[in-house]
Amino acid sequence: MEIKDQMNSIVKEGKEYLQIQSSLVQLQVKKTTAILLAKSATSLLSLAIFLLFFVFASLSTAFYLAEIYHSLFKGFAILSLFYFVLFIIFILFNQPIKKYFSNKFIALLFNNENND
Repeated sequence: MEIKDQMNSIVKEGKEYLQIQSSLVQLQVKKTTAILLAKSATSLLSLAIFLLFFVFASLSTAFYLAEIYHSLFKGFAILSLFYFVLFIIFILFNQPIKKYFSNKFIALLFNNENND
């Protein structure tokens, strides 16, 4: 009878252990998700603020160039040409940029796991 009681006790403790481990994994996933969402929200807010700055800085630059060249068309055309050159550079270096950001996201994920 003792062996049966010990086996039942071991099975019961094993079930409790698995339940606790499952709860722990769920909590770790929730924590990592919360951290990533917080960082994403912060990054998106920063990006939105930067985009507003960028738009107004671009307009100011275009109007300044228009004043220098005495033509709105020339001011905006020069700035557009500058952005077009940046776009071409981005297209040419598309793969290294993707690889850089992929590595950053992977590092971010693994750093969160190591901090637990």
